[in-house]
Amino acid sequence: MGRNYVRAIAEYGQLTADESPSHTVGALIDRYLREVAPMKAERSFKDNIRQARYLRAFFGKMSPNSVTQRHIYQYLDQRGKQSQVQANREYALLAHIFKKAVRWGDLLPAENPCVGIEKFKEKPRSRYIE
Repeated sequence: MGRNYVRAIAEYGQLTADESPSHTVGALIDRYLREVAPMKAERSFKDNIRQARYLRAFFGKMSPNSVTQRHIYQYLDQRGKQSQVQANREYALLAHIFKKAVRWGDLLPAENPCVGIEKFKEKPRSRYIE
């Protein structure tokens, strides 16, 4: 990296820039869509991209450490007015993003705020295969 300490530290910072903690939920969402979502089935990946837009609109500028269960319930209540099923799917994505954030070290203390959240009840399908 060089003999000069300052240059060496600067270059090290550039090499590890992607490994630094995310400062917003939007940055976590971006990292998730870059690293985790592409490994899923094509349909799931497309759904995650669509769901991420809604999550980013609500949580995007928040610090991951400042998100509380109260915020998540506010999101579910607001989004549930349009579609409770989609609100549940978006919540599931958010929970997985925070689970990965704990693993990546982007959530301090390492507590997932999505744990213990009560989702909307869903009706099972009434169509049967004949």
